[in-house]
Amino acid sequence: FQNLDRPAVVSYLLNLLGTLRELNAAGVMLGDYNLANFLCDPSSDAVTLIDCDSWQINSGGKTFFCPVAAPDMLAPELQGKELGKTSRELESEAFSLAILIFKTLMLGRHPYDVVGGDGPVENIRNGYFPYGPGGGGIPKGPR
Repeated sequence: FQNLDRPAVVSYLLNLLGTLRELNAAGVMLGDYNLANFLCDPSSDAVTLIDCDSWQINSGGKTFFCPVAAPDMLAPELQGKELGKTSRELESEAFSLAILIFKTLMLGRHPYDVVGGDGPVENIRNGYFPYGPGGGGIPKGPR
């Protein structure tokens, strides 16, 4: 990735968004978001999903739940729930995806990171978003 720049990163993210939109339209949600679940091809803008072994699938009126998730990528309404019996909605999928996009664009920084609050999971549970109005502000540095 010697020529990786911001436009290329955005292109990868747009490609990933397109793939996830197609999966969501087919009743499939990734559920267990993890930055290590995606492989980018340096010769194109292709993104391949790898090591994605936990999905929620809605098919034929039945839901097959995703029993696992990284707590720091999990929507507030799912925190503390028994995931193997809890249906994820598109809104909770979008929350996890937004964290993934933020972390990618902000060089690994979590949007609910320790800025005047607890760790990311506690901040998500408590609804504390350090980048909101009156929050901790945007991290310093070249972005």
